[in-house]
Amino acid sequence: MSAVPLSQAVTEYLAARAARQSPATVKNESHVLTRFAATVAKGREIQMRNLTAEHVESWFVILLQPHTDRSGVSRPPIQATTWNNYFARIKSFAAYCARRGWTRADLLAYVHPLKVTSKVRQQPSVDPLLAMLKNTTEPRDRAVLACAMNTGMRAGEIAMLRVGKVDLDTLTLRVNVSKSKIEDDMPITSDLASELHIWLAAYAKSIERPLLPTDLLLPARTGPRYRWRTLPNGAKEKYQIASTYVPHRPVTKLHRIAQAGLRSVGLATRHEGIHTVRRAVARAYYDSLAVDPKRGHDEAIRVVMTLLHHTNVSTTEHYLGVSGERRARDESLRGRSFLVPSTNQIAARLSTPAGEFLASVMASAAQWERRIIGQRTREAMAAKKAAGVRLGPPRRLPDHVAERIIDLRSSGLSWARVAGTLNESEVPTALAGRQWYPSTARNAALAYERDMVRTTGSSER
Repeated sequence: MSAVPLSQAVTEYLAARAARQSPATVKNESHVLTRFAATVAKGREIQMRNLTAEHVESWFVILLQPHTDRSGVSRPPIQATTWNNYFARIKSFAAYCARRGWTRADLLAYVHPLKVTSKVRQQPSVDPLLAMLKNTTEPRDRAVLACAMNTGMRAGEIAMLRVGKVDLDTLTLRVNVSKSKIEDDMPITSDLASELHIWLAAYAKSIERPLLPTDLLLPARTGPRYRWRTLPNGAKEKYQIASTYVPHRPVTKLHRIAQAGLRSVGLATRHEGIHTVRRAVARAYYDSLAVDPKRGHDEAIRVVMTLLHHTNVSTTEHYLGVSGERRARDESLRGRSFLVPSTNQIAARLSTPAGEFLASVMASAAQWERRIIGQRTREAMAAKKAAGVRLGPPRRLPDHVAERIIDLRSSGLSWARVAGTLNESEVPTALAGRQWYPSTARNAALAYERDMVRTTGSSER
């Protein structure tokens, strides 16, 4: 095992992550790992081979208490969500070090994720959203809220919009989606077009020149600026000049703009921001689509998924706090009696001779249905198996990886060495995992060989 200092391991890990992850993700991981390394090392260098699960456990225990960070700032105990975020970062770092042979210890042996209470997120309705926009008088801040309310974009996506990406003739807004790293030409609504016309005119007037395509659509603004001037009597006077916009610097702290709007309509602002507007707009859009019987929940949630640029429906359902089952539950129970007929009434009905006869007939029919379904299922599976059809889920591992495993095994390597070779080459598993085990490699080879036998047998028939 090579002697690698903890600080060097953190540096190499962050460099590797920077090649695959976004700068924001790497920045967050750097914050956690730098804090971890500084606390564990205690001012001296520590080797990875000497790092133990007790070191990691003691660090997490410190975080659960009022503590002082490395900058000397007093911090309250971390919450369960922060704990789980730190846990995920350390787990990824530990796996990276283990793959490179820097440590053999299970660094997270004594630390486990905490349960987080799922809270109902604030989702203002349409009327408060429109009131927020009306109450925002600063032109740029109003344009920020208008973009958020009419596109559902994330704060970072709004901040990086350029003037050249806005086409008010075709009503198209080109957006760089931060999570999926794609560009999307989003439609500009009539409300947003009206707000952008007003804002662009005010923007150009403030900077006293025509707007350029490379100018940021929503720029930062200078703070209070003061100048000195000489009065006719020779005295010096300090005066303030109006702030202006800086086209090459993006607007920052968009959450404060959203919080000011929420505060103006009497809503809570703690831990709220542009994501609150994004969630509220998406929910309002979903509700307007789902009431159409031709669309229903399934189509409505998929349309909202494209608005939010999510990659799957389950993410959108979780984000909005809705699902098809939950919606069906609400529609079937809201405003209706829950216990009609009651269980006592049903029992009374079945206690009569006619009720006993009906119950026996229904039980016999149910048993017959179960048996006939089972018989048909067995016959259908036997027919498919005889025809050479592979039963069960399809094999996900590419053929070239399976063939490589078989070649390695045929060369005399043990299953453990085969798995180690795949890990060293960073070959992903069938489920996109990063760790191969002897049993994983063996099962992959057997599955491939069984498929080859079925394919050969089918061609001969």
